[in-house]
Amino acid sequence: MNSADEWLKKGVELAKQGKYEEALEAFERAIESEPSNAEAWYRKGIVLGVAGRYEEALVAHVRTLDLDPENVEVWYLKGLVLVTLKRYEESLDALEKALEINPEYSEAWYLKGLALVSLERYEESLDAFDKALEINPENDVAWYNKGIALYRLERYEEAVEAYDKALNINPDLVEALRNKGVVLYELGSYKEALNTYNKSMELDPENALSHKNVGELYLNIGNQNSATDEVERALGIDENYAYAWHLKGKIQIEKHDYDGAIESFNKAISNGAGNPSFLLWLAYAEYLKTEFSLDSEDVKYKESMVSVIRNLERAEKLSESSGEQGLRAYIFYFLGSLYYKNQDIFSAKEKLQKCIKVDSEIKHSAVLLLDYIWNHQIKPPFWEWWLGSPINQVRKIVMFLFLLLAIVGLSFGHPFIPEVYFGKIHWGFYMSFVLFLIVLLFYPSIEQIKTKDFEFKVHSPPSFDPVLSPARLEEMMTRQLEEGMTRQVAHKAR
Repeated sequence: MNSADEWLKKGVELAKQGKYEEALEAFERAIESEPSNAEAWYRKGIVLGVAGRYEEALVAHVRTLDLDPENVEVWYLKGLVLVTLKRYEESLDALEKALEINPEYSEAWYLKGLALVSLERYEESLDAFDKALEINPENDVAWYNKGIALYRLERYEEAVEAYDKALNINPDLVEALRNKGVVLYELGSYKEALNTYNKSMELDPENALSHKNVGELYLNIGNQNSATDEVERALGIDENYAYAWHLKGKIQIEKHDYDGAIESFNKAISNGAGNPSFLLWLAYAEYLKTEFSLDSEDVKYKESMVSVIRNLERAEKLSESSGEQGLRAYIFYFLGSLYYKNQDIFSAKEKLQKCIKVDSEIKHSAVLLLDYIWNHQIKPPFWEWWLGSPINQVRKIVMFLFLLLAIVGLSFGHPFIPEVYFGKIHWGFYMSFVLFLIVLLFYPSIEQIKTKDFEFKVHSPPSFDPVLSPARLEEMMTRQLEEGMTRQVAHKAR
């Protein structure tokens, strides 16, 4: 066997049988015989992708495009591999090229939507999914992933409609059932959410995620026993399932079993390294244990608080790339609260300032604590209160300049005020008004003299933590193998 075509034919047959390593060897032989054979590079790239060797697949796709730059299918495959490698911006470039060649390429529009969802550009992703569905309205996974984008935008009713569309096309799309259950929970339809989860478990009874999400639902409606049963079922299916250990820790906190919760969160961290939510909950469990078991004057108390702060700082660092702004806001609030409790008021101020920049449920509590620290702990001079305030700074700067200019103008400009324009001036009222403005200017210093108690409280982290079923990238790779081994390459360079 000497010709490239013969090696190609053999490689295709081997790939269809799932003998990927042997198929790759055959394609390599074809390339050795004819280095500029675009078809050999194309098929090699597909098989490498299915085998999970994504970096090598990317190299093969790039080489194919060097030989055949107008091959729309390979631009799409390059985008698919880049999405799998989480190189989303680069994937968009490849997909834009595919769509430039063929604007009616439904799968490319769909994959573009997936990349945009991963970049949290949800509105743009909806446009891409809508275009994919306009071309192919029977694309169940496009409806499914549109539902994910709508969920992230908190457009829950529309998300349910998208999942229903997906399920009408493919009633066995279990991921759509799971995610629909999550959305129904958010809408407060607990009974319907539970029924939907149960349907998903009928289709896939050995799925730990389904049991975990049902456990979350039970926990948040106050049924700790049923929540415990579900989390144990999830761990029975997968003892290393990080989200199940995370949920178990939250249940143990509700039962005041802080040692057990700390152990569970540590197991979640060991099985799901890189998730800032796990570290946040570990820090919260450690905080509760410290508060309820140690005296605040004890050396061990202070050492334990330092440990809590370190875990929160690690969570803060991890959350930088998570994109979960609500989670980051809570981490900043928790850190600010503990720094304040440890009398490190300037660090507390810094973290709370970061917290209030995020529009989240914890923002109001952060504003109250920051206001107290600024006015009654830091006690800045009146000019700094106006010009350097961490809350409503622009408004206070404008107010300060207005008061200052008004006082100066009225104090030194009164001899030049012609009575002909204003009539007879009541100088007693005039001076009283100027004095009133001066009092307003110095009001921050007067306010700081007052003593004020502040009720310190650390709020629990966000309670419901559903996990959406992800996109089926591996399935897409496999489909490309099946199609690619039968499709002829449109442009075969020689």
